[in-house]
Amino acid sequence: MFDGFKANIKKVNSPELEDNLQFGVNRLGEVSQKQLDDGRIKRTAFAKHLGLTYRRVEISTESAQSFQTYNTLFGSFHKASNNDLHNYDTFTKDRFEKVVNSSETWLGLPASEIEIKKLEIGYNIRVGQNANTIIDLIKSFEFGRSRTFSLQSYSNGGKQVLFNRSQVSFKVYAKGCQYKNQFNTPSDLIRFEARFEDPRILKKLGVVFLSDLHKPEVQENLHNQFVEYFSKLVFYKASTGPLTPKADLQREQLENRDFYQGFEGRSNRRREALEKIPKFGCATVEVLKQRILARINSEYFKFRQEDVPAKPQPVEKEAKKTRFNTHSPTKALTTPKNKPLKRLSSKGFSDSSCCPTRART
Repeated sequence: MFDGFKANIKKVNSPELEDNLQFGVNRLGEVSQKQLDDGRIKRTAFAKHLGLTYRRVEISTESAQSFQTYNTLFGSFHKASNNDLHNYDTFTKDRFEKVVNSSETWLGLPASEIEIKKLEIGYNIRVGQNANTIIDLIKSFEFGRSRTFSLQSYSNGGKQVLFNRSQVSFKVYAKGCQYKNQFNTPSDLIRFEARFEDPRILKKLGVVFLSDLHKPEVQENLHNQFVEYFSKLVFYKASTGPLTPKADLQREQLENRDFYQGFEGRSNRRREALEKIPKFGCATVEVLKQRILARINSEYFKFRQEDVPAKPQPVEKEAKKTRFNTHSPTKALTTPKNKPLKRLSSKGFSDSSCCPTRART
């Protein structure tokens, strides 16, 4: 769940760390110094612990008699639990707490004094088919409201799609390809990741200090927000079957990610596209999206080290006996409106290439 982060620290309280951060002495970390354009001196020191990086920046005052100090801590909680080697496995709260406890000892201060400024939440899941195939289905985030998007292909054969907004970014990439050479990870391993860029958003979700991430209610807030972001991803694959030339053009337009980028401030166009997707797209793609979400929820409960709660079954209401009601009072009428939905299993993913043939429009 928790992964990359950046935090501010007022002051560390570790004599050992202080000794190794003496400027001009390159021991645990590298020390650099330079003169700024206004003549002031800026010097920087780094130290590492479990792959997390502590950075101290000191900038001299105009009189050069003293320095202003800025302390930050950044890295990946998940990688730190694996000695900075990888973050492709399932992360649990016990492992997260061990990283936090070790960092508290190293810095000589409690997590309640480490102020979180940026935070990543991510889940690795297996989807039963090549992760790049899933990435190709993702066309947009919040129907073009993302300021920018990028699609990248890497030398390892993996793809990544990234959507940026001012306060959050959402990234999907082929995790199995990333670590294939090192750890022989499977090609169907994919990662969904949200990055909170604005501390004001984190504060609304209950996150101010590192210690807040221990709270179950905060973990639930963050996961629910992640699910909301995931729901804004637009999955689409054009259906097969004959259409009129105009409808066929509209169907193919929805395959192009650039088509969605012109929707900023144009709610009508966004609404029209929303209506066209179920009309021209494969119905199985939405089923696939819901099964991915089921896997994401399963990973969340693995992080919490809790069993996935059973979905409550609908309770049949006893029908009232009237002179117009001749059916059995022990069974409620079942209509398309109140028919119980079939629960989607997180096991076994449908092949997204299987699309029903749609009638000519």
